[in-house]
Amino acid sequence: MKKKIYSLLMLAMAAFAFTSCEDVPMPYDNPNNPSGGGGSEIGDGSLPFSSSSCNDFTAITVKGTPWSLGSSYAKATGYADGTTTETEAWLVSPAITLKTDVGAIITLDHVIRYTQSNNDLQKHQLMISDNFTGDVTSATWTQLAYEPKASSTNTWDFYPSNTIQIPSEFLNKTVNVAFKFTCDNKNSTTWEVQNFKVEEGTGGSSGGGGDEPSGETIGSLDNPKTCAEALALINALADGGESDGYAYVKGKIVSVATTADNFAKYGNINYYISDDGTSTGQIQVYAGDGLNGEKFSSVNDIAKGDEVVVYGKLYKYVNSSGTVIPEINKGNYLVKLTKGQGGGGETPSTDAKKVTVAEFNAAEVNDNVWYQLTGTVENLKDGDQYGNFDLKDETGSVYVYGLLSEKGGEKKKFQDLAAAKGIKNGSKITIIGTRGVFNDKIEVLNAYFVSIEGGGGSGEQGGGGSGDGNSITFSEQGYQNQQDFDGQSITLGDAKLSFSKGSGSTTPKYYNTGTAMRLYGGNTLTISSSKTISKVEFTYGEDYNGTSYYPTADNSTVTPGTYDYSTHIWTGSANEIVLSRSAPTGHFRIVSITITYAK
Repeated sequence: MKKKIYSLLMLAMAAFAFTSCEDVPMPYDNPNNPSGGGGSEIGDGSLPFSSSSCNDFTAITVKGTPWSLGSSYAKATGYADGTTTETEAWLVSPAITLKTDVGAIITLDHVIRYTQSNNDLQKHQLMISDNFTGDVTSATWTQLAYEPKASSTNTWDFYPSNTIQIPSEFLNKTVNVAFKFTCDNKNSTTWEVQNFKVEEGTGGSSGGGGDEPSGETIGSLDNPKTCAEALALINALADGGESDGYAYVKGKIVSVATTADNFAKYGNINYYISDDGTSTGQIQVYAGDGLNGEKFSSVNDIAKGDEVVVYGKLYKYVNSSGTVIPEINKGNYLVKLTKGQGGGGETPSTDAKKVTVAEFNAAEVNDNVWYQLTGTVENLKDGDQYGNFDLKDETGSVYVYGLLSEKGGEKKKFQDLAAAKGIKNGSKITIIGTRGVFNDKIEVLNAYFVSIEGGGGSGEQGGGGSGDGNSITFSEQGYQNQQDFDGQSITLGDAKLSFSKGSGSTTPKYYNTGTAMRLYGGNTLTISSSKTISKVEFTYGEDYNGTSYYPTADNSTVTPGTYDYSTHIWTGSANEIVLSRSAPTGHFRIVSITITYAK
């Protein structure tokens, strides 16, 4: 009896000492659980087993980037400092004794972000083994029916996984459960897990891998929904809403919107489908993958007139102009493809060729060839709902017969677009369209907006007189997410901001994430003006997960003049300043720039 009392006292003292210890800080910020906590209530490994933070698991890296273990959750990703590394990383639980004949289930909280395809989701696996001795490559693993589900928001809020049934053959054995994360060197998700529990119970998923996320399936492979039926379901959603379950939708491809260049970058395809292959009642298939979730090998794998069945979630997308664009959201893939004869669709592929106005005017009339033009808006009438105007560059002028906010956008909405982007006479804009003619007058047809330089008007920002400041905040310019600025210039009053890939392998781009212009390793930003520049003030994006996105003396060069790395203000007297990312990896996130000229 005395031994028992003594043991209980010692256990209580140990528990008091443990809970009195200061929590070890995480190696990165935790946006989800500021109160910290963590630790594991693992006891002797018998049921119930729980680990609130998973920091008592063992991180084992076969290749690439290891799991990060914090005080409240564990994280896996192959992305860091602008570089994605091919990764296979395991997070293995302590030994767990499944002493039960009833059954055992697993629950956990998770969040997955930055998925680009259904294939990305399948790179998050939950495994179990009864012969693990420390080497994950030599143990025998069985995949559990964990259902990886991408976050439906742009936050790091955790959400519960499905309930996972442990197969009966592992009952009354000692096992290890492991999170297995993989990615290639092109794209990586970020996976965070916490509140891992194993307890007695039944009723969870026990299949072999959980390919289909939770939610009632809409239609089936043998009886898919028509586009008209899918549109009715989408229109019933709230703005920005997504269906709970995945849907099977059949249709004929109207057009393929992804260019060859964008396919080379992202590996997926945006295209449109409808019941009859025309633009009437069409649905955008956003960032789609190939048959059964495999990656497309080429943008030419699908074409106008092909008949398809797409599997994905229905989404009611509303753009910045308030136009509803019905979509099958990213993460979708084909489950059936029947090659057609090219019939139907009204809108051809937009593999646009960059041309001058003179080159456009000299081209032949062709609805299947798309051109990208940049020029100044002239002869735009006040209140014009269609967006009819002349576009002029140094080589000539051409009439634009209607400008849409985006490809396939709603007509008679130009005033919304003009207000959102600041388009008016004198604006320098980039558009894409096809060449047409009416009454012997050359026209840009099917035109849609791409970008505007300087954010509006004639490019003047903040005055531009001697001694005045000229400012630009990139998030206010209406740029598209991941818009490429290699070789592009932005007019800012009397100055020009010119971006270049330089010696780097990644081109400078604008990203909505961080709402900033990104300069990668080897990239340059040149600020030039006919006036003498005396000061340039830069603001940069905030640090994230311990990574900084601003210049230091070790990762940048700024010439000529003096750059203060504490205030990020350049001072001097010059007509041209060059900021370079000299470090080969990582990137700067430039949020805004203000230029001051000498008196």
